[in-house]
Amino acid sequence: MIKNSIRVISPYKWNGMWVFDDKEVGLKREPFVFGADDLCEAMSQGAQQFTLLFSEIDFPGHQLHLKLKRIEKVGQTYDTDDGREAWLCPALLLYFEKPPEHIYAQATHHRELDTKRSYGKSYEQHFSRVQAGRGTCK
Repeated sequence: MIKNSIRVISPYKWNGMWVFDDKEVGLKREPFVFGADDLCEAMSQGAQQFTLLFSEIDFPGHQLHLKLKRIEKVGQTYDTDDGREAWLCPALLLYFEKPPEHIYAQATHHRELDTKRSYGKSYEQHFSRVQAGRGTCK
């Protein structure tokens, strides 16, 4: 069976937290925590929901690159290219057979899906505002 190389989820704000649902793998309100929530906040660009495309394969228009830092007893920790850290829970293994060395991601908003446009600059600007307001979560 061939699996899609790009996966899609739709993170949204629920009770002040970033979560997502995926009926196909049995997840409901799966939270993003320990740095992954800060990445969602930045990628959302102020929206309450967005579409997240992600893959272990580099794809055109990705705006975030995560590199595996270490495998924990539970979950795994990734670094961004600019040195931030995010923990991803064991639910990641519902999408990949093993923790991928690299994860590439792109946020799109429901009114747009344009692989030619890069959101990297506004993502970085927004992340700076998020960090200034909340501090670093590690």
